[in-house]
Amino acid sequence: MTETVGYQIAQALADAGVTTIFGVISIHNRALPAAIAEQKRFRLVPAQGEAGAMGRVDALAQVSGQIGVDLTSTGNAAGNA
Repeated sequence: MTETVGYQIAQALADAGVTTIFGVISIHNRALPAAIAEQKRFRLVPAQGEAGAMGRVDALAQVSGQIGVDLTSTGNAAGNA
């Protein structure tokens, strides 16, 4: 298996203790969700929009003390987070 950049990012996030990622899956970031599914080290919770995902990330971090991660699309959508 060739390690893509998405695979390496997923590996680094899991190694840092990330257990959950919230976000929007898009054509621009699809390598990361694919790597998350392949590695099975944490879960990806899809969201309808970046702002909603960011609210979930904030809640996770505040309630559990865990690292919160938001996966956004590109362009204007990233600004919604």
